[in-house]
Amino acid sequence: MHVLPKLCFVFTGYFLEWNLPQCGRRYRFVCGSGCGCGCRCGCWYRGASMWLGSRTRCGSGLHYRQTPLTSFATNTGGSLSSYLPLGPSLTQFGRLGGGGSGTQHNSVFVVGVGGAPVTNTCSSSSRQCHSHASTQHLNNSNNRKASGVSVFDSVANKEVPLTVDNSTHPRLTWYTCGPTVYDSSHLGHARTYVCVDIMQRILRDYFGIAITHVMGMTDIDDKIIVKASQRPTTPTPTLTPTPTPTPTPTPTPTPTPASTSTHKSVPTSALGQVPFEEISRKYETEFWQDMHALGVEPPLATTRVSEHITDIVDFIAQIMKNGYAYSVPSGVYFDSKQFTSSPSFAFKMAPNLKDDHTYSSEDGKEAPADKKDPADFALWKNARQVSEPQWPSPWGSGRPGWHIECSAMSCSLLGNKLDVHAGGIDLKFPHHCNEIAQCEAHFNIPHWTNYFLHVGHLHIAGMKMSKSLKNFITIREYLESHTAKEFRLFCLLHRYNKPVDYTERFIEDKVSPTAKRFDEFLMNVAVVTRESNTNSNTLKSKWGHRERDLHTRLIETESSVRTFLSDNFNTKEVIEELLSLITYTNSYMALATQTPNANLVQQVASYISRMLQIFGYSVTETGTQSEVGVAGIMDALLAYRAGVRSALRGNKDKLPDARKQIFALSDELRDKVLPPLGIRLEDQGPDKSVWKLDTNSRKANS
Repeated sequence: MHVLPKLCFVFTGYFLEWNLPQCGRRYRFVCGSGCGCGCRCGCWYRGASMWLGSRTRCGSGLHYRQTPLTSFATNTGGSLSSYLPLGPSLTQFGRLGGGGSGTQHNSVFVVGVGGAPVTNTCSSSSRQCHSHASTQHLNNSNNRKASGVSVFDSVANKEVPLTVDNSTHPRLTWYTCGPTVYDSSHLGHARTYVCVDIMQRILRDYFGIAITHVMGMTDIDDKIIVKASQRPTTPTPTLTPTPTPTPTPTPTPTPTPASTSTHKSVPTSALGQVPFEEISRKYETEFWQDMHALGVEPPLATTRVSEHITDIVDFIAQIMKNGYAYSVPSGVYFDSKQFTSSPSFAFKMAPNLKDDHTYSSEDGKEAPADKKDPADFALWKNARQVSEPQWPSPWGSGRPGWHIECSAMSCSLLGNKLDVHAGGIDLKFPHHCNEIAQCEAHFNIPHWTNYFLHVGHLHIAGMKMSKSLKNFITIREYLESHTAKEFRLFCLLHRYNKPVDYTERFIEDKVSPTAKRFDEFLMNVAVVTRESNTNSNTLKSKWGHRERDLHTRLIETESSVRTFLSDNFNTKEVIEELLSLITYTNSYMALATQTPNANLVQQVASYISRMLQIFGYSVTETGTQSEVGVAGIMDALLAYRAGVRSALRGNKDKLPDARKQIFALSDELRDKVLPPLGIRLEDQGPDKSVWKLDTNSRKANS
């Protein structure tokens, strides 16, 4: 017998006594599901009534939700005033990180007063007993804690606190929808992935939250097939797909480091067309090259649709088993009416579709006649022609629908609970809306992802940049006349989730001047630092009111920056704060009656440099080993130049003497000044000299 105050741990086959200090009553609970879990539940007092049940997590890794099941008034007579069974005591959530048996639990809930149990058995399936009123974000869950950051969640349609796992080193699981690789990526794509990169860097390098990042890559799609068909090549023999057994559905796939498929596609080359892989690999390679050029860090793992066919087929099979999909001759479709008829489920992030059922995305094509409802969307498309890329499935050879891809691929690596899902705002509906529905239908849970973050549209002349509108600028075209630093700064100067107009005027009037101010400030501080190192006797060490004011301003800026970054990654205001600090520091350096305090201005510069580096914005580094070497060389050349100028000025009427001094200075530079810096000059003729890096000469002179 386990006795714990205020907490109840439920074990299969055991009654667990729970003593309430407030009223002295004893209550017993038992789980009849046979799961062997250790599930924690809580209680709340509301006047004379007590509510039992809470959102919970089992010690075995299974997630449960226990809705308020019973309300009763405590009284001195020890009798049960009222007993209102509202469903099973425990509802399965599925295993964190994958796994899970997929068993639907029929639980027994026992409430007793003074040792007299009252039992209720619920035989309904667990999906029918979910609490639709449950909160989206598990902020009060005992296994999560506040991060201090708020984010704009598209499901809640408002800013909400970002919570992380309750560990010493918190970590978020993060899935980002990658591109459909059928053409070159444009600036709209660039904004999405640069903004995601900035957010992840802030969370990791500023707030100390690790991220497990997976990106999905759509490498098989109608657009890719069309592009392949438009590029004829020499016909090759048709290959037979490798047969695979009928998949055994598992509602929660086990996570693995990588996922590959044994399915082989039927190449389109049978009709003299380029295989779809040639198109997708070409543009995927180009995409990663573009991301590298933009300074976007690669994800931990990339999932290609063509390599996850088995996972997708299994995922669809489980949705069908749960009753939310059906098979017809044209393929397998998600049953929208069956899904929304459940009190536990609803399409999230969907507009009002009472008069316009548009969950389905058929790219303007006529919908198959065998669909039950126009709102139903394809999970699996049976092949219409032999030439189409296709894989075997229990429902016929074909390929996945668009929406199911990300659901299956993300869950194959990250399990049945996802912290953050990100992507462009154009994917919000119907893609992400349907993606959520598929995962909830697959796992029989009312809540799959904690946060959906969407990057706003990038507009040109007031219109969304897109390939379909043919008003796009490719990333490569942009980088021919601009730098990656400029574009990242462009993104930093706007809120990531707001639409933005791209104009060259903004680049010229705001981005370029801002970049110049950062660079000039850091270089000016480097000069002050070098001068203080070479003229230590002029270094101001005693602080006056101006030094104290500058230090106070630095502290205030640090506080403001944290506040803005905590507010949904408000980098726009952070940049303005850093620029204001630069203005204040420049005034201090310009108005100082003597040499500025180099240590103080270097601290300001180090903070600004660190913040820009956190954003992924490369800065002119000061004080590094490479700069020290360059500084020595530049000081030597400046001294040489000063000597030459002085010799010429002092010998206007004595040119022969001036020539001797210039040659003497040149020999001194070659023989005495540069060797200690590791540079050797060799005169190979009257008009030709070469230089070599010579570490031995540096060591010999050190």
